[in-house]
Amino acid sequence: MKGQFKAYDGDMIVNYDIDEEKQKKIVERILQYCMKNDCFDGETLHQDDDCIIDAPSVLSDIIDKVIVFDQGWVD
Repeated sequence: MKGQFKAYDGDMIVNYDIDEEKQKKIVERILQYCMKNDCFDGETLHQDDDCIIDAPSVLSDIIDKVIVFDQGWVD
């Protein structure tokens, strides 16, 4: 799955290329998070302190270590 989106009111273009290997890693990481935090629905994620505290780290790891966006400023 390849694509792109704009950030900063269109001043930046962000490209991504998520192959099957990356998809598998993303799902594995999310499932690890869910099991570690006993998170099994959206309500739990929003209301449980451990889920809330751990979520940014998990998402950050996925963004920085798995997806690895390619971004650049628009000229």
